[in-house]
Amino acid sequence: MAELNSRYEDGILVFPGTYTSFLEKREAFQHSQEQQAQALAGKVRREEAWLRQGAKARTTKAKYRVESAQALQVELAETSTRLRQQDVGIDFVASGRKTKQLIEVVGLSKSFGSRRVLHNLELMISPGKAIGIVGHNGSGKSTLLKLLAKELEADEGIVKYADNLQLVYFDQQREQLDPKMTLRRTLSDTGHTVTYRGQNIHLVGWAKRFCFQPEQLDLPVERLSGGEQARAVMARFMLQPADVLIVDEPTNDLDIPTREILEESFKEFSGALLLVTHDRFMLEKVCKEFVGLDGHGAHGHFATYGQWESWLSRQQQGDNQESNSSRSRKGAAQGTKPKKLSFKEKQEFEGMEKRIFEAEMTRDGCRAKVKEPAVASDHLRLQEAYDNLKEAEQVVERLYARWAELEAKHQAYSNR
Repeated sequence: MAELNSRYEDGILVFPGTYTSFLEKREAFQHSQEQQAQALAGKVRREEAWLRQGAKARTTKAKYRVESAQALQVELAETSTRLRQQDVGIDFVASGRKTKQLIEVVGLSKSFGSRRVLHNLELMISPGKAIGIVGHNGSGKSTLLKLLAKELEADEGIVKYADNLQLVYFDQQREQLDPKMTLRRTLSDTGHTVTYRGQNIHLVGWAKRFCFQPEQLDLPVERLSGGEQARAVMARFMLQPADVLIVDEPTNDLDIPTREILEESFKEFSGALLLVTHDRFMLEKVCKEFVGLDGHGAHGHFATYGQWESWLSRQQQGDNQESNSSRSRKGAAQGTKPKKLSFKEKQEFEGMEKRIFEAEMTRDGCRAKVKEPAVASDHLRLQEAYDNLKEAEQVVERLYARWAELEAKHQAYSNR
C-alpha cells in the first residue's frame, strides 16, 4: 500500500499489508516524524541563541558551528514544510522546490557615479531562509533587492539562480500596477475568477478577502488609496507560486490588521524571503538573519537587528577614528591600544545574558498586552501599551548594544 504526498521526504510512503494496517503504520510514522521535528526545532533554537550572542567565525571551529547552525535552519524549514498540513487561508504560495541553493551571490558590487553602494557582497539564499536587509535610508537596500530581482545590473560580481527559479518581487513604488487598468483586470486576467492553490475562486470573493467591495472592481487603480494599491499587489502576488519572495517596504500605507495578516503570511511561507521594511517589529518577528549595509559599500551578516546596530556604530566610530588619524597619527595610535575589562565591566559582561533574557520577557509581555482585545478596543489603554512596548524594546536594544561593546573590548584584548 502506498500514498503519494509531498508530506513525505521522497513524496511517497509505502507499507506492506492491508489498508487498515497501512493507516495504523502511517499514524505511527507521522508521530515519530513530528517528534523528530520537535527535537530538531529545539536544537535549532539553541544554535540560534548561540548566534544571537554575537558569534563570529574567527576560528575554524566557530566558522564550522555557524555553518552547521545555518544548515540546521534549512533542514528544519524543509521538515516543517513537509509536515505542515496546508490550511485554506490567505498566504503566499510556495512552490515546494527542494533545491538547497536558490540564489548564490558572489562578489556583488554596485556604484552610482563616484558613490559606492555595495562592494564584494556574498550571500547564499536557501528555502526556509527569511533574511532582513537593514540599513539607513540611501544605504542601498532597495538597490540590492533590484539587483537580485534582475531589475538592475551589477558593476561586478555574479548572481547565480537555480534552474527555473520562480521569483516574486514586491516593489515599494508599486511599479507593477498599471494606473489606468481596473482593479478587476489587475486581480484577474479573465475578470471573473482567480486560481488559488489549484482551485477556482470567484473574483468577488477573492477581492473581499482583501477588504475590497464589489463596486470597487471596475475602478481604475489610480483612484485607489495607497493602502488599497498595496493590498491589490498582495492579492495578485499571492496567486503566484514562488521559490523566492523579494519584498521592498510592503507595510507602507497599511493599517495594523493588514500588517498582522502580512506578517503571518511571511512567517508561514516555506520558500526564501528577502525583506526590507522600516517596521522593526515585523523584521524581528519574521527574519532569522540579517544583512546590514553601512551606505559606503561595507556589509555584514548578523543573527539579530541589535547586532547590526552595534556593528554600524563601530563602523561609524572607525570612520571617525580614521578621519582623526589624518590630523594626529600619534593620538590615533594611542587610541587603538586594547584595554582589559575592568572588574565591574567583567561582572556586567557575565550577567548580561540574564539581563537580556529578562528584558526580552518583559518586551514579549508588552507585545502580548498590545494584542489583548480589551486593550485594543480602548485607545487610551492601547496608547499606554504601545508606549510601554516602545520603552521595553529600547531597553533590549541598549542591552544588546552594551553586550556587543563589552564583547568587542574583551575580544580585542584577548587577540592583542
